[in-house]
Amino acid sequence: MKKSLSIFLLGILLTSLFFQSCKMGKNYKRPELAMPEAFYTDFSTDTSSNLSEISWKDYFSDTVLLALIDSGLHNNYDLLIAEQRVIQANALLMQSRGALIPSFSGGGAVGIADPGDNSLQGKNINAANATGNNIPIPIENYQLDLSMSWEIDFWGRLRRLKESAKAQVAQTEMAQRALETVLVANIASLYYELLSLDIKLEVINKNIALQEEAFRVVKLQKEGGRANEVGVKQIEAQLLNTKGLKPAVLQQMVVTENALNYLLGRYPQEIHRGDSLMQQELPETAFTGIPSELLQRRPDILVAEYSLMAANANVGAAKAAFYPTISLSATGFMNSFDAGEFFSLPASLGYSVAGGLVAPIFQGNAIRAQYKSTEAEREQALFQYQQSIITSFNEVINSLVAVNQLEEQKSLKVLEVDALLKAAHFSNELFKSGYANYLEVITAQNNALVAELDLADIQKEQLISLVELYRSLGGGWE
Repeated sequence: MKKSLSIFLLGILLTSLFFQSCKMGKNYKRPELAMPEAFYTDFSTDTSSNLSEISWKDYFSDTVLLALIDSGLHNNYDLLIAEQRVIQANALLMQSRGALIPSFSGGGAVGIADPGDNSLQGKNINAANATGNNIPIPIENYQLDLSMSWEIDFWGRLRRLKESAKAQVAQTEMAQRALETVLVANIASLYYELLSLDIKLEVINKNIALQEEAFRVVKLQKEGGRANEVGVKQIEAQLLNTKGLKPAVLQQMVVTENALNYLLGRYPQEIHRGDSLMQQELPETAFTGIPSELLQRRPDILVAEYSLMAANANVGAAKAAFYPTISLSATGFMNSFDAGEFFSLPASLGYSVAGGLVAPIFQGNAIRAQYKSTEAEREQALFQYQQSIITSFNEVINSLVAVNQLEEQKSLKVLEVDALLKAAHFSNELFKSGYANYLEVITAQNNALVAELDLADIQKEQLISLVELYRSLGGGWE
């Protein structure tokens, strides 16, 4: 009997080892993609360095902005939630690894029973004792056992589930890094938005002062008979219009500060500024790298790829469900009705061994439906992966175009502002001397105001476009 049992156990172990290399489904292989060899753009770039390889600590020069980004990376709640998702995914991976090895459990029990003389058990004991047996009453029972159970992964179902869990860990880690890139970009963009609002407020205050001076002059001219009430009211209306721009800018400042504080994980408060908008410096448009580098740098692409890996492994696990599940269980124990004899070996030793096989016979198409579902999920993951790559290309090219076009636009706007400021200055001087009318003053000052506000927006958009280029190339996480 013992020999047959040993042969049975040995057969199971050898068969298990034979099937360890067997897995249902295909192993993951990165899809073949017809990617372009270079980014489609008419703009030449420096090939000395790859922009995405620069740390955000080196990319931004404003020390206040660097401190804000560092605070956001430590305190942003979305990022803290993502960190917990990584921990959760690692725990599930640990669980899937544990399913591959035998599980052991141990226990012990102490019992005492005193059957009544009129009970069936009591009568049997009394009858046995009458024939010379010595069965003590009450009856004591002492037991200590160790049990083992093991699902033998013949078809690789558990190993495929472990692959899926491992891919999901990597997916959550990349999702965390994707959040970091977005967070760095959003904090920088909102900071530049604040700086542009500061510039706009300065421009508005400067123009208010100029228009108040023009208003004072035109009133004096009216008193001297050199101007009429129409001119006074026209310049007054312009002054009131310019003053009306200020509350909207102040309101937008508070809204932007609150949005930035939210990303930093803190309550609304004033945001300290560093360098002014026009003093901000970012690296020149550097080498963007070759398209294939996006597959390793862009965390959102890696999220999509790891999702595809997990889906591919799940297909293999679902396919293995069509085949029988084989398990092995064993229990060894020490048992005695007498505490004094508990450690009398081998008399107190016992064991039991069992092997089981469960094969699906009729599941109402449930297994087939699950398999088809996982196949569909894999196809969805494949399309999402391909879509994420196309999205990344569009973002890189759009950012490159924005960076270059905004630079040209800014150069022209600087010349325009300079010309209009000079025109406004000359018109004011001529107006004071009586050689220009109030309409020329209003027109020149209004044009200069609009141009200066536009220049602030262009400078902000240029900085944000450089941040977006950095993010779209996969920069911003370490």
